[in-house]
Amino acid sequence: MSFDWKRPTCFIGVALLLVVSIRPVVAQEAQPSDHNGTSTVQQFGGPGSVPGQLADDERLKESLTGVSFGKRYTDWKEGIKERRGLNFTLDYNATGIKATNTLKEEDTFAGGVIRFFGQWDLTGRDSGNTGSFIWKIENRHKYTDIPPSGTKNEIGYVGLISPVFSDIRTRLTNLYWRQNLNQGRIEIIVGFIDTTDWVDVY
Repeated sequence: MSFDWKRPTCFIGVALLLVVSIRPVVAQEAQPSDHNGTSTVQQFGGPGSVPGQLADDERLKESLTGVSFGKRYTDWKEGIKERRGLNFTLDYNATGIKATNTLKEEDTFAGGVIRFFGQWDLTGRDSGNTGSFIWKIENRHKYTDIPPSGTKNEIGYVGLISPVFSDIRTRLTNLYWRQNLNQGRIEIIVGFIDTTDWVDVY
């Protein structure tokens, strides 16, 4: 079987992105840290990227419920990170929208997103030139007939409304290798990267 690669209907592509990020070099200067001792040096990507969200989770030390299980879980995770270089998080988000006036009969829209993401430092953990495997897997689902992302069509709006809360089910959002060089001042990233990690498309 042969394909005509000039025809769009026969195009099959694999997205591969190579990113090189170089940070300013400051001689003999230690990496800054917050009051908890966590490094605050910015990695590639914003606060919504996998490394950014993992760092944010580490800063949230206080339990909202006061239940001791939370501390045991945190200590267990920190132990895995220290021994194996593996850091991960599972979270769940939900949203609901009620429209006062719609083009059709549907006026309620709700959905949720469960995400499992993490970073596994596999090489160079002691040298500062760390090689890390980073991933994010999501399941986006609806509670109502139309997910929140479809609200715009029902109310006649041109734009984006809760675009993450769709009904595309399970998807792989991030899957890449990040290699730090020159004591973390240079990063080379190869793989699949979510656009929202580095561009505010919303």
